Amino acid sequence: MATKSAPMFKISQLSKDLGMKTKELTSTLEEIGVKGKGTSAVLEPDEVNLLFEHLTKKNQIKDIDGYISGKTYIKVPDSPEKIAAKEAAAKAEAEAAAKAAAEKAAAEKAAAEKAAAEKAA
Repeated sequence: MATKSAPMFKISQLSKDLGMKTKELTSTLEEIGVKGKGTSAVLEPDEVNLLFEHLTKKNQIKDIDGYISGKTYIKVPDSPEKIAAKEAAAKAEAEAAAKAAAEKAAAEKAAAEKAAAEKAA
């Protein structure tokens, strides 16, 4: 008969899911008393409960009226699709800048060669 195993919570995966850096998550764990856990360590369910309780208390909305009126903002991590779109846009922009720089360098080189040819003639 199979035994029921506890769920596994890897710190690196939790940090991705929560939109935090792993170093930030490990320092938060140390704040709440969970010491000696590296980024690839696995948390026990009780440790995860402590973490969620701490993060919930730390990130509570203090004024519901401010939230409703739009003065309070709740940060939501970007979806993988948005992240991929931002990376693609940044890559395209970098490629366009590199192409423009190469064209400018080629034009300057051609102008210098033309000036040297006119000077020699």
